[in-house]
Amino acid sequence: MNRDHVLAELPPSVATWLDAHAPEAWEKIAWAVAVALGRRLLARDGEGGYVAAGQLRASIRDGRLLRSDAPSPGVAALLADLPRGRRWSAQFVARAVCVYLDLPNAGALQRVIKAPDAQQQDAPTPVSTP
Repeated sequence: MNRDHVLAELPPSVATWLDAHAPEAWEKIAWAVAVALGRRLLARDGEGGYVAAGQLRASIRDGRLLRSDAPSPGVAALLADLPRGRRWSAQFVARAVCVYLDLPNAGALQRVIKAPDAQQQDAPTPVSTP
């Protein structure tokens, strides 16, 4: 897991609290961040691939992801790497998010972020890597 990328999505007080009280929860938090990133990138059925880069960045800048005080650094970073000219699929976005956060199991993430009632779905169970 890329802890720096996960931390960038959270208020600093959350990281401090987790380190002090529940360090074992970091992997589940990372998956929650992955789900949030994936769902945001798939907003409006993945049409971000069709939108001009400036319009999409303005949309992300004006919206919020996990932090209440700033746009998502993860979404901004992923926008720079995702291709334009075609609708983004759940499979494509899940792979990109897993690479960005250094998480395994993009297939499980794909199933969660593309679920019709995505807001009610739980994060995928992380698969530990050796």
